[in-house]
Amino acid sequence: MGRAEAAARRFGVLPSDYDPAAPLADRERALRQALRRAGRPWPEVPWPAAFRAAGLDPQDPALRSVRKILSIPDPLLDRCDRMGLSRSAAEALAELRDDEKAAALLDAVEKAGDPGLVTPAVDLLVADPSLDPARAVEVVLASRRAVDAARRSARERGDDGQLSVSKPPCPPAEFERLVAALRQAVALLETWALAEYQRGSVRLWVERLLDAVPIECRTNREG
Repeated sequence: MGRAEAAARRFGVLPSDYDPAAPLADRERALRQALRRAGRPWPEVPWPAAFRAAGLDPQDPALRSVRKILSIPDPLLDRCDRMGLSRSAAEALAELRDDEKAAALLDAVEKAGDPGLVTPAVDLLVADPSLDPARAVEVVLASRRAVDAARRSARERGDDGQLSVSKPPCPPAEFERLVAALRQAVALLETWALAEYQRGSVRLWVERLLDAVPIECRTNREG
C-alpha cells in the first residue's frame, strides 16, 4: 500500500480526501481508482520479495495457498471473512481469476445461505467458463437435493430404516470429537446473536445433520 501512496503522490493524483487511517480496503479502492484515471499502473510487489521482507522462504510449500488467497482483492476477501468461508473455499474462489465472477458467486452463495456451496460451484465454473455463477449454485443445490431425496427414499425402502449402503461403526474417538464439536456449536449459539444470513446457514446445517442421523422408532415389547 505504501508503494501505491508514493506513486499517487509522485504523479500528483492522490485524492484530496484520502484518509491514511481509513480501512485498508477503502484506501486500496481510492488509490486504484486514482491511478487508473491517471493511466498509471498499480505498483505490484512480487510475492517472493514480499515474503523475503517478512523473513519467510518463498519456496515454502505452505505459502502456496497463502499466495492464492492473497491474490483475491481485499473487498472480496473481506466478504469471504464475513461469510465465514473456510481457507479451502477461499483458495477455490481464487481459482476463478475473475473478480466480477467471484463477486457474483459470493452473491449467489450468500443468498443461498450455505458457504459450503463455493467450492463445488467453482469446480463447475472452471469446467465451464460460460456458466453463470448463480446458475452454478443452482446446479449444486439441485444436485444436493437429489442426493438427499435418494437417501430418504433408500431409508424408507429399507426394512430396518437404514441406508442400503452400509457404513462402518463410528470409532469412540471420532464420536468424542463429534460430541465436542456439537457442544462447542451450542455454546456459540447461546453466546452470540446470529445475523439473518447466519441463521439461515445454521438451519441448513441442522437439517443436514438431522437427515444424516435418522431416528428409529422402536416399540418396546415385554416378553
